[in-house]
Amino acid sequence: MAADTNTTRPMLLQTALLVVMVLAAPQPALAPKPPPVMPPGPASALPDIDGESYPAFRTVFRNGECDKHDRGGPGTGPINAAKRCYSCFRIPSIVKSFKTNTIHAFAEARRGDDTDPVPAFHGMVTRGAVLCVDQPDTRLAYKRSLDGGKSWSPLVILAESPGRCRGQPTPVIDNTTGHIFVAFGDGCNPKAGPRVAPPGPMMLSSTDDGKSWSNASKITCLHGIGQNACVRGFMPSHVVPALGRGVVTHNATTNGVRLFIPTGSGPMYSDNHGKDWSLGPYYDAGENSITPFSNGTYSGFVMTMRCENERGDRGCAGAYAAIAFSPDLLTWTPRTPLLGLNPWIQGAADQNQVLGVKGGLILTHGGCTPGATAPQCLDATSGGGVGRRRRLSGGHGMKMLYSRDGFTWKLLRTLWPFAGGYSALAPLEVDAHGEVTRIATLFEAGGLFGGVNDDRAALIFNNFTVGAV
Repeated sequence: MAADTNTTRPMLLQTALLVVMVLAAPQPALAPKPPPVMPPGPASALPDIDGESYPAFRTVFRNGECDKHDRGGPGTGPINAAKRCYSCFRIPSIVKSFKTNTIHAFAEARRGDDTDPVPAFHGMVTRGAVLCVDQPDTRLAYKRSLDGGKSWSPLVILAESPGRCRGQPTPVIDNTTGHIFVAFGDGCNPKAGPRVAPPGPMMLSSTDDGKSWSNASKITCLHGIGQNACVRGFMPSHVVPALGRGVVTHNATTNGVRLFIPTGSGPMYSDNHGKDWSLGPYYDAGENSITPFSNGTYSGFVMTMRCENERGDRGCAGAYAAIAFSPDLLTWTPRTPLLGLNPWIQGAADQNQVLGVKGGLILTHGGCTPGATAPQCLDATSGGGVGRRRRLSGGHGMKMLYSRDGFTWKLLRTLWPFAGGYSALAPLEVDAHGEVTRIATLFEAGGLFGGVNDDRAALIFNNFTVGAV
C-alpha cells in the first residue's frame, strides 16, 4: 500500500528535530511516549511545540508584528508597504525577576528600509533587497511573561526616535528592589547632519515589574578610569551596551549590592541601586556576555566575546570567539581564543551567550556545522567584510555547548537545526546554594517559514533543566 504523504512529511521533520531535548538528570525508565511533532505550519506563524518529552518552543517576537500605535493593532497585521509595522526583530536579551517570577524579553524592532544607501553590512540580503538593516530606524521592543514563558504580553515599544537607531538592549534587575534597568545604544549609525545628536549610551527603567517605564535618558557617570573617564558627568560616547544581561554581586564595602551591565568597553557598575553608574579600566570587549562561574577550582566571573571582525587580533588568533576571567568584573585577564579550532565554534558570524551553571558553563552559539557549504556559512571576514555582505545572514543552526573550565567544550545539542543567529541566556531557577538549575533561551530563528526575511523570522523562547552533564 502506498505511503501516506500526510504522515511521512511531518515524521521526517520530527526526526530532524529530535536533537532538541531537555538537559535533565537521568530519570527512571518510563513507558516510551511519542514525541511531539512540529507540522510545517503556515508561513505566518511558528507552531508551538508542546509535550512531556521537552518544553515548548514559544514565539516571542515575530516579523511583521505591530505595536498598538501601528495600523492593525497590537500583534496583528502583516508587514505593510508603508513600513509602519516592524519588518524584523533582532538582538534578543532576556532576564527573570526572582522577586516576581516575571520573565522580561527585549529586542531590536526594525522598520526596514530597502532604499537606504548604506551597504547591507548589518542586514540580510534577499532577492537583492535589504530587509533587516539596523539603520536608520530601530526601536527597543519589550514583552513580559507571567507564566514561565508560555504566553507573552502584547508588543510594547520602549524607546523610539524615528529615523534614528536605538538598539543593543542590555538589562539587569536589582534583586533587592526589583527595579529593572535597561541600557541601550542611542544613535548607532545615525544619519549625518548638523542637528543629529552624537551617539552614546542611554538607559530606561521600571519600578513596577515592567508595567510602566521611565523615559530614556543619558546615563550619569560617577567615576571612570583613563579611556573610560566620565564626560561632564555622563558615560562617554564610546561605551556601547554589549547585549545579554547584567550581573548582581555583593559589595563588601557598602554591604549592599553592586549592579553590573556589560559594555564593549568593560562592564559598568552601580552601587546606589542604579541611580549613578561608574566604569572600571577600559577593556576592549566588543559584543560580549558576562556570568558568575565556579567549578570547584575557580570561583569568579567569565566573559565571552565575539571575534568575527577581530580574528587577526591578539586574543582572537583565528577564532570566532574569545574568553576572559575576572575576580571582580573590573579587572580581566587578556582575552584568549575560545577553541579556535573547535568545529562548533567555527563559521560563526554572530555573538554568543554564556551562563554559569553548577560546575560549569553553558554557551549558546549561532554557528555553522563543520563542512557546511551553504551561503550562510561563507567566511564572514573574507574581503574585508565583503563576504558578510554577500552571504545570507543567520548562520546554520543554534547550538548549545558545555564546558567545565571555559576552554574544553562539547556540543550538548542543536537547539534549532535551521537558520539561527543571535541568542540570549538567563537563569530561571536556582537551588538553595544559588546554583542555576533551569535556564531560558531566546534566539533568532528561521528557515521554516518561507517568504522574505525567512533567515531570521522570529525570536523563539525555550527553557531547559540543567542536570548532570
